[in-house]
Order: sequence, then structure tokens, then C-alpha cells
Amino acid sequence: MKITAVYCGPLSPAQQSQFGTTAAGGLIYRYANTSSAVTGSAKLYVGFTAGGGIAGSNYAGTLPDIGPGMSAEGEVDAVGIEGQDLNFTGCEIMSYALVTSTAVDPVSYAG
Repeated sequence: MKITAVYCGPLSPAQQSQFGTTAAGGLIYRYANTSSAVTGSAKLYVGFTAGGGIAGSNYAGTLPDIGPGMSAEGEVDAVGIEGQDLNFTGCEIMSYALVTSTAVDPVSYAG
């Protein structure tokens, strides 16, 4: 999978509707399936930054699987452990997992 950050910040009502969330902010990303045979999705773990540190972190929700050569968008809510909206200024992709019908494969991410 190729991961591309598309947007980081406050979510508009249209973006909230598109991704089925009530979170005030988050990270929107595109994942492209570069495999020639595997269908799946990329589930991100994102750190939301503020003041030089991590204000909180979260995982992506359930994502649509895509076949080889296809792409889709996902979103990670900027909410804390108790479900509160985070005050953040940036997004850092910490890691992601490849999710397929047969397994979940954790993958580290380096930019």
C-alpha cells in the first residue's frame, strides 16, 4: 500500500458526513493498493501534535477493502482516549497495518 496524507486539521460538515464522524478534526489520507494480487486496506495509527509533543493519538476506523491498482480514502478522528476532541496543530503518521481477508500485518511507516 502507498499512503498519502491528504488533509490534517478541522473537518468541515461535508468531510464529517463523508467519513461518518462527529469529530471536530482529523487526518484524511489516501491509500493505494500497489499489490498485484492482494485485496485489503491500510489502517493508520496517527499522532496529533501540539506544542512540540503529541496531544493524543487514534487509529482509523473500518475501511473499505480495495483491489490491486485501486485507491480509496480513509480518515482518523482527532479524539482523545475519553472521546474528547483534541486541540492539535499537526498530524504524524505513526504506523499502519495492512488489513486483508486473511490477516492483519503490522507495518512500520517512515514518511
